[in-house]
Amino acid sequence: MTPSYQTTTAIPDPVWDGFVNNEPAGSFLQTAAWSTAKAKWGWGSKRVAVKRDGILAAGAQILFRRLPLGRTIAYIPRGPLVPDDDFQLLETLLNEVHRVAKAEGALLLTVEPNWAIPTTGVEALKTLGFRATTNTIQPNATIMLDLRPAEKDIMGQMHKKWRYNIRLSGRKEVVVRVGKEEDIGTF
Repeated sequence: MTPSYQTTTAIPDPVWDGFVNNEPAGSFLQTAAWSTAKAKWGWGSKRVAVKRDGILAAGAQILFRRLPLGRTIAYIPRGPLVPDDDFQLLETLLNEVHRVAKAEGALLLTVEPNWAIPTTGVEALKTLGFRATTNTIQPNATIMLDLRPAEKDIMGQMHKKWRYNIRLSGRKEVVVRVGKEEDIGTF
């Protein structure tokens, strides 16, 4: 039986945030709080979602930035949120994203999915007309560092230039410390 897809742009914040939090590739950059924070710097936002058989299955929070002459740029940080191996769901979502972006006068749309590598999603995006670029906004990878070993052992695993720069920062009086709640405002 073929699934039934329904697109929507009417997604209340708590429903959206619940969806983002339950997605394996979900990121704070797709939350309602992030769109509120970005609004303080002139970004608008819209959400697009696809329901499969009545259940929210994919979505994207699109950020819009106005340019001169009434045009905009559209950006989906760490999204869209869709399984990277479900081409039909991705295509349905991105068709609706395209419609919304066009209605907002967007000249371009940048997406930076939070997919694990390797992925079939990159090829799917190419099939749907997206082009790869080296000009990314978010880091394209995350490195997890085990901090349990001794500092000398951690430093020994680093490239010599990294070790040099870390030691140089100490000579330049850079201080690293554990932050406290009162530091959040400064951060």
